[in-house]
Amino acid sequence: MALTVVCFRLLTATVNVNYNFVVFVSLKIADYHFMNRYKLRAFGITRELLGGKEPFIEIQGQTVGDLRMELARRYPELLGLKSLYIAVNGDYASEDQVLTSQDEIALIPPVSGG
Repeated sequence: MALTVVCFRLLTATVNVNYNFVVFVSLKIADYHFMNRYKLRAFGITRELLGGKEPFIEIQGQTVGDLRMELARRYPELLGLKSLYIAVNGDYASEDQVLTSQDEIALIPPVSGG
């Protein structure tokens, strides 16, 4: 006989009982995706497209590439920009750069001028 108990919605314990004694106990952490929250600084047209100067965004990923994909999904108008650079803590970021909640993330649209 197997008995499954769910604890705190994240941990599942399965206890297999053979007559009067426990054969084994196995624990499994549920597939649960934690959301990461980032504060964005939007400049130029990106500020207008996102609806505010410093919006927050919550995503499941942790990289600049994950952030870019989620921004494109939520704000498809961004795909119409000629370019969109993402800077982290004052430096242009690569797509595989890992983000933290303390990072300053800036969205830099194309600029014109002479």
